[in-house]
Amino acid sequence: MSISQLERKQVNLGVDSLGKIATVLECKIFELFIEPKVGEEAPSNLPRGRKP
Repeated sequence: MSISQLERKQVNLGVDSLGKIATVLECKIFELFIEPKVGEEAPSNLPRGRKP
């Protein structure tokens, strides 16, 4: 499973994968589902490619 497969809706995400993503992003799983409040700026996409 890769992030691009998720973005293209080719795979479903399991709870274990959510945990791994949250760990890498240094956040809690529930924070992955928080929507911006009315008037609040939406988060920007991460830059493409790998870190140098």
